[in-house]
Amino acid sequence: MSDLQQDLLIATTAELKLAKLEIKAEQYQKIRGITAFWSELDETAYITFYYNGEITENDIEIGSDICAYIIAHLTRGMLKEKYIKLDYPKQLPKSKFWAYKRNE
Repeated sequence: MSDLQQDLLIATTAELKLAKLEIKAEQYQKIRGITAFWSELDETAYITFYYNGEITENDIEIGSDICAYIIAHLTRGMLKEKYIKLDYPKQLPKSKFWAYKRNE
């Protein structure tokens, strides 16, 4: 795993913990998982949020705020964010890039 990938996972986890202190519990509880993948090919961090329930404009605003803090941690590159509605009990995708995965 590259240093930037490791930094991205650490930054994403840290920023989510900080956001948890500032957002309403019901908004935080909607997040089932977050993946953070660094692509060396296009020097882009791909952050994907998985939600249980409808994704609101407020959810996207919170995710974008988290992403703004994440990109500030990176030494180079771009960041692309994605928001996916994936209601429980549907399985989250397999990934080795989980920055957060809710216990279900």
